Amino acid sequence: MKRMRIVLLMLLCSVAGLGPAEAAPREPLKVVLWLGGFAHEFRNVGGILSEALPRQRPMKINIAWDGDFLDAPQRPDVILMYHCHRSAKDILTEAQKDKLLKVVKEGVGVVALHASYYSFLKWDEYHKFYGARFIKHGKSEARLRVMPIQKQHPIFKGLAGPMEVVSELYQSTPVAKDCDVLAHSQEIGQGKKPQPSIWTRTYGKGRIVTILPGHFADNFREAPFQRLILNSMDWATQDKAGKATADSKAVPVKRNHDWEKAALDAFKLPESFEISLVAAEPHLANPISMTLDEQGRIYVSNAHSYRQKWWLMKPPPAMEPSNPVVCLTLGPDGRAVEATTVAEGFADPIMGLSIRRNRLWVSNRDRLFVTALDEKGRMAGDRKVLIRDAATAWNPFAMYRVVRGPDDLIYMTVGDHDTRLTGPDGQAAVRLDHKGSGGVFRFREDGSQLELLMEGMRAPFTLGFTPFGRLWVITNGEGSPNCLLDAVRGTDYRFRNGSRGEWFWLTGAEKLAAPAWETAPGAHTAVLPYYSSNLPEAYWGNLFVSNFGVHGSPAKHNNILRFILDDRGRVIRREPFLSSRDSKFRPTQVTLAPDGSLYILDWYGKDDENDLTGRLYQVRYVGKKPEAKAGRGLGSRNHTERRNAGNALLAAGSESALPVLVKTLSGENPLAAAEAIWTLRRSGWPTAADHIGRALSHSDWRVRRHAVQQLREMGKQDKDRLRTLLDDPDPAVQLEVALAFPIADRCDAVVQALQNGAATIRRLRFAGALEIARFGEAVHFAALLGADSPELRLAGLIALDEAFYENSKGFEAPERTARQVLSQFMAWPGKLDEADLLELARRWPHASLKDSVRESVMAAFKNKDISAVDFAQGFEALKRMELPTNSPEIDTAVLRLLRAARTKKSMPSAEKQALLKVMRTGKGGAEKLALLKAFIADTDPAVRAEAGEQLAADYQGDPEGTALCRELALDAQRPLEQRLDAIANLVKLEETVNEDCWTELLRAPERAIVIASLRSLQQTADRSGAQRVIDSTGLQNKDTAIKDDLLFTSAVLAGNALAAEKDKDKLRSRVLMRVPEGNAALGRIVYRAHACYGCHAGKIPGMRAPQLRHIAASHDTPYLIDSVLFPDKAVKTGFLTQMITIRKGKKESVVMGTLQRNISGEARYDQVTDNQGKRALYRKGQVISAKTISTMPAGLEGTMSEPELVDLLSYLKSLK
Repeated sequence: MKRMRIVLLMLLCSVAGLGPAEAAPREPLKVVLWLGGFAHEFRNVGGILSEALPRQRPMKINIAWDGDFLDAPQRPDVILMYHCHRSAKDILTEAQKDKLLKVVKEGVGVVALHASYYSFLKWDEYHKFYGARFIKHGKSEARLRVMPIQKQHPIFKGLAGPMEVVSELYQSTPVAKDCDVLAHSQEIGQGKKPQPSIWTRTYGKGRIVTILPGHFADNFREAPFQRLILNSMDWATQDKAGKATADSKAVPVKRNHDWEKAALDAFKLPESFEISLVAAEPHLANPISMTLDEQGRIYVSNAHSYRQKWWLMKPPPAMEPSNPVVCLTLGPDGRAVEATTVAEGFADPIMGLSIRRNRLWVSNRDRLFVTALDEKGRMAGDRKVLIRDAATAWNPFAMYRVVRGPDDLIYMTVGDHDTRLTGPDGQAAVRLDHKGSGGVFRFREDGSQLELLMEGMRAPFTLGFTPFGRLWVITNGEGSPNCLLDAVRGTDYRFRNGSRGEWFWLTGAEKLAAPAWETAPGAHTAVLPYYSSNLPEAYWGNLFVSNFGVHGSPAKHNNILRFILDDRGRVIRREPFLSSRDSKFRPTQVTLAPDGSLYILDWYGKDDENDLTGRLYQVRYVGKKPEAKAGRGLGSRNHTERRNAGNALLAAGSESALPVLVKTLSGENPLAAAEAIWTLRRSGWPTAADHIGRALSHSDWRVRRHAVQQLREMGKQDKDRLRTLLDDPDPAVQLEVALAFPIADRCDAVVQALQNGAATIRRLRFAGALEIARFGEAVHFAALLGADSPELRLAGLIALDEAFYENSKGFEAPERTARQVLSQFMAWPGKLDEADLLELARRWPHASLKDSVRESVMAAFKNKDISAVDFAQGFEALKRMELPTNSPEIDTAVLRLLRAARTKKSMPSAEKQALLKVMRTGKGGAEKLALLKAFIADTDPAVRAEAGEQLAADYQGDPEGTALCRELALDAQRPLEQRLDAIANLVKLEETVNEDCWTELLRAPERAIVIASLRSLQQTADRSGAQRVIDSTGLQNKDTAIKDDLLFTSAVLAGNALAAEKDKDKLRSRVLMRVPEGNAALGRIVYRAHACYGCHAGKIPGMRAPQLRHIAASHDTPYLIDSVLFPDKAVKTGFLTQMITIRKGKKESVVMGTLQRNISGEARYDQVTDNQGKRALYRKGQVISAKTISTMPAGLEGTMSEPELVDLLSYLKSLK
């Protein structure tokens, strides 16, 4: 009997896959999951399968969207197909079509799911896979019963009886005789005849399984359906068990001392700092994020597929990398000796990691999950998704960093897209702006109580906390500035505000904007407030910011910056802390080591390509440090000791811990008191709030403010106690107290705090004004706007602006009250600057303001001392408000301004440019003409350019203007740039070519004058006259250096455009080689003459293009030439548009605009917003495709000669 039990146990183990033959893990199955096409939820299905299947079978899944996987060096074991393409065009080349048939014939398995049966209907050989052809669609949401007819077949292993699914069942031709039909499907309750829905066949040595049900993503979430797919993959691969693999342990790094020494010697550090190598490849491969657990173990995410398909790596790896998270084991010398895989199998890189008590929180594109870890730091359970994003962002603009705050809540940054997050308790965080933007979110460790803290950023990559509750955020640009934010909760930083002077607004340079500090060009990847023990006292409270650097090679600005702050947290200065001569140094994170030194994670590459390299360094201070005030436990200078002390107190329980915490709150050490507040906040003890209240009388204002903030967030503020604190001597405490009041009393308290000094500190001024904007009444706005203090009046203007902005985004705000207040102060401005009021009215136009605006503007125009700047702003306000701009008073004001300007011997460029805006009103007559003639000879190129544009537009053929331009162009004593501008203006003014003048210019000794003249003649209406002049000079026989320009100009004048270079890559190479010989001055004329100037200078109504003032400071020359030759290759964020193809019935149409998929969150509707702002909803499947393109036109290289292109690049390169 005992022997029988042993045999039975062995049989059970064998059936369960636990027997001796199965003890070793199987070699992972190599799977290609082929997705794409239309009318199906490809990304959702891909995400479900790539997460669920590897948990049930050892496999490596590579997601493919076209046939390029067939060109990879290693074949898959099985192709899992879920695509839907009408045609193979743009999906498979002819060679790839042959390869697909070949690899299947040679034994690669195929599991064809639902939509792939419909694909490539005109490709006969493809449908020999199936043994049947698609005829038509069935009901789209039919309730189907899938009934096995060969229940013993391996693909039904573990499946009990029929399955019921909601799907679409395709109608097919009869299944061929060489197919093995395994199941029929029938619509439940309709009495229709069952039809084949699952069958198998062989194709050469290859096995194919066809499964017709499976239209919706929800089908693939069901365990039986996943089991069916897995069994089908086993059968199609002939049940490959694979080779047994050893337990995965990384091979120790082979020490290469020469390489290591060179790497370390390349770094530049302050005196008495040293740097050492902790880890490198193969333990690290494109590391992008890291965290430490309570034992000090280092966890790193390796980002193999960041922005790039893995098979495009050079050299390509043998198989698809899996974006693993690894745990580093350090040896006695501090070097990594092992990298244990914690989790892997991710299609997208892990951007954020946080660990606590053997649980790991991970952000992975559109989801945040948590998983348990074993004692060795390896994943020990399933991944539980806590937060999902209904929108799928472009990698990597999704979930960024995950940081556990000192309050034990989890903070997450999310990149710019239409984010819609949902946690387990159903709460969702929704954007203010329908277009989306980056934001910071917070939630409990189980994902509940999800809330949006701030938004309106492009790429808020990361954040960091101070012990006193301040939150710092780094947001990156690309069409917007890189900024460091001393975060104000509830703020929309307006990345997508589209307002005047957007760049200056986002950097905080505009006085009404939220406070921000612009940082260097590049991608900033970490912000670390330093409050630990290894570095000298001078570094206490500083911020360390890592900068990946500017895209392109060689890298620029790839370093670690040090921001030095004052006692209020304002940036005093910034300076480099660490840099490297090695241009491949690309820091992705800086974090604290347990001893207070710095860990620096290094992507290590030319750019963000995936080349499977990476480094981790440690930076220590080794010099002598003067003794700081000793502290232990919560008051220790070392962050690890403080954290461990807090954890120990919590573990001890309230009875033991509270006496210690009470004593700490009463002590003189502000750091210890701050940590005691955090410990009480984390405790959840019933009396925690009462004890935090003890800190309200602490001698340090930071501790008092911190205590009020935590009580407010805990909902434990006491109104009577708050009133006593309104008289606190520190304005930061006063404002924090005011924000803690109930809404009914809050705005009164906020105004009082601002009046008592908070308005003098920019961060506090903005935070107070934001509260008035959202909850204030007329009396609160008026109290600020009518104050004697300029800082209080500024707070009032900020409150008005924020109220209008909030309302424009569809949120409740006292917008009507704000307009009434604005109208009142426009009529009686008091000490307010009327220009500020006019600017608000212009920015937020409304019918109720028209009378006030007209009265204010017309009164200003009657002022004889009005400046050109104020006049231009007032005139713009009239146009913006759609008020009349023709009146004797306006004409008189324009003439008065222009006459006064003519009498001035000199004036600054800013005033000249303002006068040019005045002249654009179309008024001024002879006075305007006289000033334009003066300005075209100005020393400022911007003034000359604008004056020339107006002169040519309004006075073409004017003899005096034409004569002046000729005189300037021929005057050899004038600076070259003035002469070049005169030539560009002359050709626009002349109605017929003056042959004597142009002959002299074409024979000028200065080569630049000759070239500029040739290029300018391309724009003349008198083409025959221009060609006669060119022929008479004999240039074709004398000057080979201008051959290309001569040929191009002659072709243009003849109406025969030269054939453009078809191979743009060759043209790109030639231009890049010739850029050093280019002429920036000539390039500026090319820029003016072509479409560049009109778009990028904002001269074309409705056309938005990025400002190029400092383009070369953040982009290299290859980027600039690519932007001209391949405008869709490098599209700046904020200037994107999409070419959206929509199907209505049998007709297809194209709309230019932006697409938001799954707008309802129910996978039913997509929203299209066209370029005029009109929105329309389309049922799922109607939007066939959306291609992101640039608003910059293609083919510009065909409108200019190659030397013009070289000069244009030289000019753009000079804009730093």
